[in-house]
Amino acid sequence: MLRKGLFEVGVARYREIARGQLIGDDIGMLKLLFHTKPRELLGIHAIGDGATELVHIGQAVMA
Repeated sequence: MLRKGLFEVGVARYREIARGQLIGDDIGMLKLLFHTKPRELLGIHAIGDGATELVHIGQAVMA
């Protein structure tokens, strides 16, 4: 069960981030899930061209 206020989700569309602008792609997204109390990154989702190049950044933060 999730309690309100414990988690935050950040979403950025490819057209809003450098990766999408560099490759000229505006279809895709990057989503980050955080736990608010310890400010811990819980997960990252990347959908679109070059998504695998973004996911490793989240993996490094989580390690």
